[in-house]
Amino acid sequence: CYILLFRAFYTTPGVDPRLISSEWFRNHYKWLVWKLASLEVSFPHDLSGRMLSPHWLLLQMKYRYDREIDRSQRSALRKIFEHDDTPAKTMVLCVSKVFAHEDQRSKEPCGEEEEKTGRLLTVELTDGWYSIGGVFDDVLKYYLRQNTILVGTKLYITGAELVGLENPSPPLEAPSGVYLKMNANSTRRARWNTKLGFQRNTKPFHISLATVLPDGGKVGATALVIARVYPLLFMEKKPDGSKKFHTERLEEIMERDHRCLRQKIIDKICEKERKSFEEDLAKEDVERLSHARKRRRLTQRQIKNLEDGEEIYEALQQSTDPQSFQ
Repeated sequence: CYILLFRAFYTTPGVDPRLISSEWFRNHYKWLVWKLASLEVSFPHDLSGRMLSPHWLLLQMKYRYDREIDRSQRSALRKIFEHDDTPAKTMVLCVSKVFAHEDQRSKEPCGEEEEKTGRLLTVELTDGWYSIGGVFDDVLKYYLRQNTILVGTKLYITGAELVGLENPSPPLEAPSGVYLKMNANSTRRARWNTKLGFQRNTKPFHISLATVLPDGGKVGATALVIARVYPLLFMEKKPDGSKKFHTERLEEIMERDHRCLRQKIIDKICEKERKSFEEDLAKEDVERLSHARKRRRLTQRQIKNLEDGEEIYEALQQSTDPQSFQ
């Protein structure tokens, strides 16, 4: 049946076989069979024997070809694989497989039970178009073991982390070991009819404080109501290491006193420097006056009798008219 559908789809009008591969057809064939079969199982009285048929498979396959190949519309997981969107956005994924396997690539810490068995509980998640592995924290693993999370359970996920894929890659060509890392505080079960993929509101969903788990990882968002506003307090650290708290009014008074004390110290320093400057200026005036009194006027004969350079320099400095001396 698969080979006949594969050949029939390749010869369908509007389908270019050069744009798709056998892996692309096999991947979407798997998810379409799973989707149509689940519809028949969920609604046996209305859809039993009507959905899982070659006719519906070809129609659904052509619809996916038109959207993904002709219109270049990509699903949430494909955008994440190709690094065109972040896995931290709020999205809904469906658990398509639950299995235990030897995880040699994951560096996630194992619980006591997993250390005994050497195996790590892991799930496969899908957005209906492609799939990716999922690694749960200890709380989600507990829900998995308690059958709270089963195959077919839809999960609201926010703040997930993509691990194992450094370079962008198409989902069908991605290396093995790529998975989403999730935690319980950012994961919730969704209704059975919730649309898969990114949600219209991609912001983190709110959870109540009563549901926050200590070992559940980071919380995406929560809604809080301010019940009381306390006055602003200031902490003063003493030189001995002790601490003292002040109210805002007392802090303003202490700050004003500190400014006044600082201004007094500044004024005192300025006054001291001003007096020192005036004293230095007075000393210079006295020395200048004393030096001027020592000056004498030499006659032409006395100037001609000067022979030593030191005597000539001293006479020039003491002369009242250096221009005439020269």
